[in-house]
Amino acid sequence: MQRKAGQLATVVTIVPLSPLSKMPAALDAREIDALTIWEPEIQRAADLVGADAIEFQDRRVYRELFNLHATAASLADPKKRAAIVGFVRALIEASARIKSEPRAVWPLVAATTGYDAGLIEKVWHHEGYPATLAADLLDVMVEEDAYLAPERNRAPRSRAELAKLVDDSVLREARAQAVGSPGSSR
Repeated sequence: MQRKAGQLATVVTIVPLSPLSKMPAALDAREIDALTIWEPEIQRAADLVGADAIEFQDRRVYRELFNLHATAASLADPKKRAAIVGFVRALIEASARIKSEPRAVWPLVAATTGYDAGLIEKVWHHEGYPATLAADLLDVMVEEDAYLAPERNRAPRSRAELAKLVDDSVLREARAQAVGSPGSSR
């Protein structure tokens, strides 16, 4: 990450802080010069620092996506496949509702996380809920595999080998069934 952000590792000292909620106060007290963490702690830090706060956001350097993994055997089993497709369909429908009615979701997120609903509202613009495959998924897999392969004492897999791990058929089926989706049968 430092390399992509144009920083030299020699000019950065990493200061581990635990629990993570200590980060905003450490920045405000000038015990640290910068921090990286996910929301809402970044917002809490910006609120403490005020007009002095500068946010660097580059989703090419870091972003957090969630995955669903299944085995070929599970996808070949009609009963299991139907359950997987149903789960993905529910995620698509929930994501659509989260986007169209975010205010309806904030109290649940606040209650679940223990953060104030006002803070959740303030950081909500950082959230996406795309319910799809990332357009650059294979590119990221190639880059990450090149990084991970030496740690696992193996050669990086080729792009073609990694492409075999991406199956969009469940997503296509779920979209066809999702309420409000073009081509929906429901």
